[in-house]
Amino acid sequence: MKKIAKILLGVALLLQASYGQVFNSIYDAIPEAQKQGKLTIFFILSNTCPHCHELMADVNSNQKLASYLNENFIVTITDLAKGGKVPMDLPFNGTTPTTMILTPSGQVVGDPIEGKIPSDMLLEYLDKIETLKKSYVGG
Repeated sequence: MKKIAKILLGVALLLQASYGQVFNSIYDAIPEAQKQGKLTIFFILSNTCPHCHELMADVNSNQKLASYLNENFIVTITDLAKGGKVPMDLPFNGTTPTTMILTPSGQVVGDPIEGKIPSDMLLEYLDKIETLKKSYVGG
């Protein structure tokens, strides 16, 4: 159990190095997303979940995704096993990992992604959402 927790912590630290600031609370991330006018990617994980570790290892190893997230998104990771919170108004059914994309005001874009998703597919999905966002805001 401690080994899994250390791995998740290590991945979080690597993500922070890749993405700059990584928020541990969606409640702190949303005001920053509003300030910067960026979408938020919200990873809901548990350090006891092997699929969470696989997802984050894949995400962390994809430098193209890391650059894309750093430029276009506010990155938030919550660890439910360590008391991380998910707002009641978000459509979360308890499955880890779950990945959500939120508007700067905190509204969910599309359906949450339950389970692990290959990082290349995640990048493609995020690029489509960002392109759609730009078409609406004219930027």
